[in-house]
Amino acid sequence: MPLDGDPRMLELEELRSLCAAETERFFRHQDSDARYCYEVFRRAIVAHDQSAWECIYTQYQALVLSWIHRHGLSTVLSEEPGYLANRAFERLWVGVSSNKFANFPDLKSILRYLQMCVNAVLVDAARSRTRASLVEDEALERSASHSSEQRSMEDSVLRKTQAEQLWSLLEERCKDYKERCILVGMFVNALKARQLYAEYPGLFQDIQEVYRVKENLLARLQRDQELAAYLERL
Repeated sequence: MPLDGDPRMLELEELRSLCAAETERFFRHQDSDARYCYEVFRRAIVAHDQSAWECIYTQYQALVLSWIHRHGLSTVLSEEPGYLANRAFERLWVGVSSNKFANFPDLKSILRYLQMCVNAVLVDAARSRTRASLVEDEALERSASHSSEQRSMEDSVLRKTQAEQLWSLLEERCKDYKERCILVGMFVNALKARQLYAEYPGLFQDIQEVYRVKENLLARLQRDQELAAYLERL
């Protein structure tokens, strides 16, 4: 199959084979064609092709597992890496609907979002573990009749729940993939603008665009009346 052929004209099995071959070439630092893997994602997301989804899982499971193993939170979580990988793929499936697929112009942008899903899943798992620990500590405090400390623990759980709700509101207000990268990169991973620019090569035209996207996002959040009302209730 010549590399200038139209991937949309291929049968899924041939497309899967070409995607696997081009992925292997990419990891060998050889010239590769990402259109075949991108077309698999398009069929899975836009055409709702279940077989294409299965191809995606087979093709990228090892990559997702490698991201999980390299993540700083992986050493403190008890969940199996395979379970976390499945949650990341599910998050991709929920987060990228057919009408949002146009926001991902190439394979690189989709894989970046999948990596963000991995990060989000691990952060959620860490939060869940923290909540479980808090509940256990709370039970111990009840048995010891430390009423004042118990109230303090309840306040801590409430604050964490409110923080998760606030994060959901912030995610919903991101207009595109760049803003989601800004939100996660700067406000979750605490990356500086230049670090974020280096973390996502090719996503931003220059460092000035990173600052510009961040300023626009912050300005819009500051004008958001629903968000302001929620913050006043905290």
